[in-house]
Amino acid sequence: LNKNLATEIKVKEFSFSVISHFPFASIDMEDVLINDVNDSSKKDTLIYANRLALLFNITGIFNKDVAVRKIIFDNGNLNIRIDTSGNGNYKFWKSSDDTSRSGAIDLQKIILKNVAITYSDRKNNQYYSATAHKAQLSGKFSSDEFTLTTTAGLFVDKMLANEINYIDKKDVEIGCDLNVNTKTDFYRLQKSSLKIA
Repeated sequence: LNKNLATEIKVKEFSFSVISHFPFASIDMEDVLINDVNDSSKKDTLIYANRLALLFNITGIFNKDVAVRKIIFDNGNLNIRIDTSGNGNYKFWKSSDDTSRSGAIDLQKIILKNVAITYSDRKNNQYYSATAHKAQLSGKFSSDEFTLTTTAGLFVDKMLANEINYIDKKDVEIGCDLNVNTKTDFYRLQKSSLKIA
């Protein structure tokens, strides 16, 4: 895993299981700290998780295909920051064209449970703060273009854009299909729903 990371990761407890998330095999971690990715000598927290599980096909154990397919992030914090030049702190996984090699990533689903999320974009003057009680994001994340399907139950503390707070301390439910092109940074909303309070 560390060979594929562009930043430091600290884990208190680390275990392997073929039972806890069957039919997936999993690497289960407790007290996980991942620092953000930037050129500064001072690093801040990108992810803290009380529990984090990386899941891959159980048959991969035998043919050395342990590409991560699913992540379960339980109880923690996610702090995404974008500086005034548009550089993000969140690209902690090194890119690779070979998703079949050991330790690669072919992520298709992310599940968040009780995760506090902050998003600070200094370039576009935006700041969001929310807690994801339960959220699921699905898509072929390793592709240059994919549809990101999201269902989420959130408590939004604030949603600031250009100093205007659009959502202030409200429960929010999201159902969204978003077409993502990572090469052109083009995002297109498809069938979506948003329920506020």
